[in-house]
Amino acid sequence: MGKSLRRLFETLKRELTSQPILALYNPEAKIEVHTDACADDIAGMLLQLGSDDKWHLVYCVSKKTTETENKYHSGKLELMAIVWTLERLRKFLLAISFTVVTDSQALIYMNAKKSSNPQIARWSPLIQEFNFEIRHRPGFRMSHIDVISRAPVLNSSDTLDSLIGKKLEVCLTLSVGDQVLMMQHADDTLKELILILKKANEDRTKEEKQKAQNYVLKGNRL
Repeated sequence: MGKSLRRLFETLKRELTSQPILALYNPEAKIEVHTDACADDIAGMLLQLGSDDKWHLVYCVSKKTTETENKYHSGKLELMAIVWTLERLRKFLLAISFTVVTDSQALIYMNAKKSSNPQIARWSPLIQEFNFEIRHRPGFRMSHIDVISRAPVLNSSDTLDSLIGKKLEVCLTLSVGDQVLMMQHADDTLKELILILKKANEDRTKEEKQKAQNYVLKGNRL
């Protein structure tokens, strides 16, 4: 091996093993998802709290906006960044609690528009299966995610509508009964009723009996 090639390998080894480097995903560690959006790009980061009490980067996602998306209101873009990022990181986030950190009041926009905007209404169910809270952070403290959003790695064809379409394709392979079952277990209120009804009547509290008095389970469906 030539000296120049050896030096190149030594440089690569040093760069790939020196901080900052990606951390391995740990389902037991505390998780934050940071998102950002601008007219041209959206991005998300999954970070976890390490044993050193510092946040470490685990995974990044980013994409260019389409010609239509880059005309969205800033609140809508920030909401799209959250929904798209959660869908992209779904395998890491299902069945655990985590925090979404963003520099915009994106959920306020969703709550204001979901009854009047059909597109926002379609996005809303996509995040209901996740257990998270939103925390606002000023833009000047989000420069790390801002850098990622300025250098997207996926093209603009990777849209929320395409993700919704893939989910609908899966639903079409299910029976109506299975679709109802899946939707019921994704809804927190209905899921609570199902869990109550699975208990023996004598094991239910007075409050639980009152909540479930008008319901029964048939084939595991409410």
